[in-house]
Amino acid sequence: MTAAHRLERNYKVIESNITLLENEITSAGLAPAIARRREAGLPLAPLHIGDTHRAPAAALGDLPAWATAPASYAYGPLGGVPALRERIAERFTRARGVPTAAGEGLVTVGATHALLCAVRACVEAGEEVVVLAPYWPLSVGVVRSAGAVPVEVPFTSVLHAQGLDAALAAVRAAIGPRTKALYFASPNNPCGAVYGRAELEALVAIAEAHGLWVFADEVYADYAYDASFVSAASLAQERVIALASFSKSHGLAGARVGFLRGAPAVLEAIGKVATHSAFHPSHHAQGLAFAALETEAWVEQARAEYTQARAVIAGALAAAGVPHLPAPGGSYVFADFSEAAARAGGANALFARFVEAGVLVCPGAACGEAYGAWARLCFTALPAPELEDAMAALVAAV
Repeated sequence: MTAAHRLERNYKVIESNITLLENEITSAGLAPAIARRREAGLPLAPLHIGDTHRAPAAALGDLPAWATAPASYAYGPLGGVPALRERIAERFTRARGVPTAAGEGLVTVGATHALLCAVRACVEAGEEVVVLAPYWPLSVGVVRSAGAVPVEVPFTSVLHAQGLDAALAAVRAAIGPRTKALYFASPNNPCGAVYGRAELEALVAIAEAHGLWVFADEVYADYAYDASFVSAASLAQERVIALASFSKSHGLAGARVGFLRGAPAVLEAIGKVATHSAFHPSHHAQGLAFAALETEAWVEQARAEYTQARAVIAGALAAAGVPHLPAPGGSYVFADFSEAAARAGGANALFARFVEAGVLVCPGAACGEAYGAWARLCFTALPAPELEDAMAALVAAV
């Protein structure tokens, strides 16, 4: 394949997959319903996207001097400002139990950029990445945009229904001669599962047996409510590449600051990809992240608030008889609307009915092929009173 053909193919892959979530939301019957709602000037409760209604943990007035000095407008250190790398490494060591030096971390333009750089550095075009489902909607698009092939494996739902052995058997069956890596999120997006030490040790053991890299999406590590968070990097620091994001941990989604932790040998290769794809995040964004790490109070308050918000969605779904997976962590409840969808004439018809009621959800098809009648509902996007109103409208539509 010539360079021109490869470039054209990769462009088409990016074009078709990076917008997966938007395509799922606006597909079939949803687009007209959304348009009618917006044309009428009626609000839509944004339960479809993983953001927070809370004010961010840091604002422009909190920027350190190095983020506003004249030098901040020039090119800066590759891999991130040293002061920020040191502060993140210290927190990674303390909060995740993974001894981390500043040189073992890379500051990226969000966790999406971190995953893209990791895949491009570790996986050749045409090689495979086993992706545990349900998954973060953009993960498979990121893998494809790097030229790699995602191989989807239902995991969490199998884990709950049939147990760990069955879930692991499905993972092993998906591994072939071209498999180079394993991707999973814990706490999980979209279902909130928090993998314990037993699950993580088993997954890492599979990776070690087959010589696979592990891309551990840990962007919700600060939001484990009913289970203790365990970092996969604490089990195999040389093999695991752990991802973090200030979008989720500190409400700084618009700042676009993420972090990647890996062994120095692989970090050098990932750093080269990061340089060629974004050079480095802006100093102002890095300054916001630095300021956000001044105290743990914001995260502690958010964790308490999110725990109560989760109960609003889970309680409403339970009262309506809608099955959903336990959500011991994260920002979402993943619900099975199969019965309601059958009555409504299909999942798209049901989700369009939600839109007409003023609630926008993330269709489960964006999180895996097996979840077409499921939906992801974010419980951090609205203050409690508005969330209660949104769930009342959704339940009425069910």
